Amino acid sequence: MKRALAIARAEQERTAEDLTRLIDTANAPIIGIDAEGRVNEWNQTAARITGFEKLEVLGRNLVREFITDDYQVAVKEVLDKALLGEETSNYEFPLFTKAGERREVLLNSTTRRDFSGAVIGVVGVGQDITELVLARAEQERTAEDLTRLIDTANAPIIGIDAEGRVNEWNQTAARITGFEKLEVLGRNLVREFITDDYQVAVKEVLDKALLGEETSNYEFPLFTKAGERREVLLNSTTRRDFSGAVIGVVGVGQDITERKATERMKTEFVSVVSHELRTPLSSISGSLALLEQGLAGPLPDEAQELALIASRNCGRLIRLVNDILDLEKFHAGMVKMRVETSNLFGIIEQASDAVSGLATAEEVSVTLPERTEHWLEVDEDRIIQVLTNLMSNAIKFTPAGGEIQIEHTELEDGTHRIAVRDFGEGIKPSEHSIVFDKFRQLDSSDSRAKGGTGLGLAICKSIVDQHGGQIGVENPQGGGARFWFLLPPGRSLAMKLSVDEIAERDG
Repeated sequence: MKRALAIARAEQERTAEDLTRLIDTANAPIIGIDAEGRVNEWNQTAARITGFEKLEVLGRNLVREFITDDYQVAVKEVLDKALLGEETSNYEFPLFTKAGERREVLLNSTTRRDFSGAVIGVVGVGQDITELVLARAEQERTAEDLTRLIDTANAPIIGIDAEGRVNEWNQTAARITGFEKLEVLGRNLVREFITDDYQVAVKEVLDKALLGEETSNYEFPLFTKAGERREVLLNSTTRRDFSGAVIGVVGVGQDITERKATERMKTEFVSVVSHELRTPLSSISGSLALLEQGLAGPLPDEAQELALIASRNCGRLIRLVNDILDLEKFHAGMVKMRVETSNLFGIIEQASDAVSGLATAEEVSVTLPERTEHWLEVDEDRIIQVLTNLMSNAIKFTPAGGEIQIEHTELEDGTHRIAVRDFGEGIKPSEHSIVFDKFRQLDSSDSRAKGGTGLGLAICKSIVDQHGGQIGVENPQGGGARFWFLLPPGRSLAMKLSVDEIAERDG
């Protein structure tokens, strides 16, 4: 019996020693106190974190001597509860280090009892979360800075949750609409603040953003509290949580109401002036044509030459008026793309037919790409207009007996690249970035290239922009110039014409 007790006691002592070593060498700080709050356990990790060795802290009051003043009451309350048997998990508190620094500790406290079950102290297993707390504080500070930035930004910023309810509405949005933030939070953005004629289209844009497909420079009208209409240009960005799941959309906008009104007024003015100019110009052009035809009697050679010069200048003025009116309509957003399914090679052929007379007169041949079938959602007439303009310019800059080449490439993402290549003088590199500006005429020593309005390329750019594409120019190897434009894949069918509308347009 004595031998059995001795063996049991030895086993208990060995277990106790093992537990003591485990506590002392654990990676987590382990701190114990007796019933009076005096330190009676302080492992190596606690020593490493604080800089106090075990012998320096044993017997000292944990709360009064090692806890920061602002936390002493709260920590004492937690420890007192543990001494009553009420344990606490994941409690954060700061410890002083020997160097006077502050370390943040996450602690689980456990009541310590003797063999009879009486409470004799508390032992806490902790985790040093100083860096984590600092990182969290930095994140909170950054979030506060971003919140202030959003709220005070000069641009209207509007956010919705996954159900389309407003959850962000900054000061500028409140100023331009008259609705304060508290008046709109939780309300459905589309149903309550978007004009009826745009609700379907705006909802489609927001639904796409909720699927991760973001939209740039989308125009839509907002209701104000006074019932007025404000025009907003918006960039929508998908909002995600920490796991990457979509939780809403935030849009950064621009109030373009005054700009749109100014553009409409300017376009109306240009339209009136253009009409007033075209009527007399057309009359003058007709009279000059009659003179050239000799209907008023034969003209002396000098008079015939003057009539011809006047007729050409009159025609140029009419083209200039038409181009100005066309371009102003584009800039005012008054030109709506009449999208329909069109055969790309058919478009190229029609543009080639349109310039065939000029090509013959200038003794320039036109080479088309290999015939392939590609169906695009575009405004066919407008893309023909782009190609016709680029081909006409290329013909003018190509020496007699030369050729221009029409090129087509389908890129990997389905984008179509159409290019017009000439073998003339080329475009100066310094003009590549300005060649599509209004009233910018191509520089050439060739007299045939003179006399343009300087608006054709600007109109081409406006048309391509309306299609969501890009346009540019480059000087290829071998000389000449290559004007190219891109038509992106997956054009929206929202503007696609019905069969009846096409028939009505085409008469």
